Amino acid sequence: MNTLVHLEGQRPQPKTRWVEDAIMDWLREKPTLGPIALHQKLFDKYKMNIPYMRIFYAKEIALDCISGPWNDSFHLLYTYKAEVEMASPGSVVEIDKHTVQYNYKSKRKEKECFRRAFVCFKACWKGFLDGCRPYLATDASALNGRWRGQLVTACAVDVHNWLFLVAFGVLEVESEESWIWFLQNLRNIIGHPPGLDIHKDACKGSETAVEMVFPGVEHRECMRHLTANFTKKFRDKVYTDNLWPATYTCSLRKHEHHVKVLYAENALVEEYMTAHHGKVWSRSKFNEICKVDYVTSNLAECFNARIKSFKGLMI
Repeated sequence: MNTLVHLEGQRPQPKTRWVEDAIMDWLREKPTLGPIALHQKLFDKYKMNIPYMRIFYAKEIALDCISGPWNDSFHLLYTYKAEVEMASPGSVVEIDKHTVQYNYKSKRKEKECFRRAFVCFKACWKGFLDGCRPYLATDASALNGRWRGQLVTACAVDVHNWLFLVAFGVLEVESEESWIWFLQNLRNIIGHPPGLDIHKDACKGSETAVEMVFPGVEHRECMRHLTANFTKKFRDKVYTDNLWPATYTCSLRKHEHHVKVLYAENALVEEYMTAHHGKVWSRSKFNEICKVDYVTSNLAECFNARIKSFKGLMI
């Protein structure tokens, strides 16, 4: 490490290369460290207040040195697919790519680029079919690395009432087309179990995709998202006192009572609920085959919270 020369009582700012060398070992041990955490570590060790963006760029260079260039990770997906299928026969890894046209030296050229991936281990789909209730909670979470795609998951509930991951994947964007691709790959593996329920949040395009890929399935709506949308239009204590009780009760008579109170308060409530929230959102209307009383899609949200620190890593 070069000696830093004091100039007028202050140290000159180190170069990006020096910062890269200084943080390399920390990133080898924990690659998910962010620029703010690295800034604190550098300050504690060297007593230097290094600019955020310099640490950010140094981290990117250091990660490339540790794990290889980011773009190479997409090519390694095929190696990953082969390793998974060899180590766990019956597991499924699907990779989708598309052709992109670009200009190079005044010539029109084409190249194939990564688009989507789907992963479902044999232990996951077999465990779901053999030991879980026919219930799936789906969700998407934005990746925050250089590739700004979406991580999507399908989670179930095991016999201990714990989260059981069935399948996951990465999509280029949340859309009807991408959700259909993910759910179709899932259906190719698990089929259409009797009494299947799919619980979703407000993911873009997922509602239509579920109806197309799993026709006739009981489509449950996340009550947390429903409430968030509802309270943007209707604000009064009467809604708070009746909306959640209408959801939680297992008695159809009590559910209808609370709903009538909501509709009587404002004629626009019935019109709004029919137009925007026509899926199943009350326990009293859940089918009797799938004994799961969740009114939110928190299963998938819990998985997203668990892998939050890894969403910036290479694909």
